[in-house]
Amino acid sequence: MKSLAIAFLPAALLAINTSAAFASDVEFTYSRADLASSSRIAALYERIEEKADKACNVYQNSGLFAVDYKKACAAVLTEELVDGIDNERLTALHEAQNADRLATNR
Repeated sequence: MKSLAIAFLPAALLAINTSAAFASDVEFTYSRADLASSSRIAALYERIEEKADKACNVYQNSGLFAVDYKKACAAVLTEELVDGIDNERLTALHEAQNADRLATNR
């Protein structure tokens, strides 16, 4: 698989193999059923965020650099995964989540 390429696998599974600027190669697999309803899309988005957090958790300390690095890495990786899936409702949820985070941080 190429970086951010979506390959159709047997049993209608889709996989994304991405390499964020900060993380090593990350593979994320989902099915078309994950995009069937709003609740499933929300659950899929949670899985994406969890995958990004785990992939970017490269530092064991809690220094400011490590925290900033992890947040930036997870944000980039989440964006790449959402873009790679290329689903309008998932993208809208991602944009809404980012808008909420920006409003909270102000």
